Amino acid sequence: MEGKKIKVGASSCLLGEAVRYDGSDKYQPLIMETLADRFEWVPICPEVAIGMTVPRPPIQRVMVDGDCRLLRVDDPTFDLTDRMRDFAGQCVEQLTDVRGFILKARSPSCGLTGVNLFNEAGVCTATGEGAFVEILCRRMPELPVAEECDLISLHQVEMFANRVIAYHCSVVARTTGMNGSG
Repeated sequence: MEGKKIKVGASSCLLGEAVRYDGSDKYQPLIMETLADRFEWVPICPEVAIGMTVPRPPIQRVMVDGDCRLLRVDDPTFDLTDRMRDFAGQCVEQLTDVRGFILKARSPSCGLTGVNLFNEAGVCTATGEGAFVEILCRRMPELPVAEECDLISLHQVEMFANRVIAYHCSVVARTTGMNGSG
């Protein structure tokens, strides 16, 4: 195990993959290049993973009858909520070796905070989290997570890295303790 990089999930667009709704990326060189020697990136674009194309019509979170749904902006009858929830649940089950996650801010799927929540009339009434992140954080509450906008200085990037390493060490200690003592 010595020398093996710690796995950290990242929104694919932050790694430079052109997967955003408009076909662009949001590459973050300070984050990705500073941490590349310590971490192995696990790219995830939930929207592409559920079958959306690049480019694609934008989506948004909409409150419908008390449930936060994931709908296309141009066609609110096109509901992606169940597909996203299914993918997120399956994905999180497979991320057991991931020790942190860097997310795309304000994304309706990956935003940790500040995701606009609309009512059925199309009025933004609140902000919250993205549909994928909602499940990620509920199922992995101790996982260190951050948005790229929280990691704009070298100090902030290093603090996130320290959180990931500490979490990794705690998982290894728990696992070793369980397996190593009878």
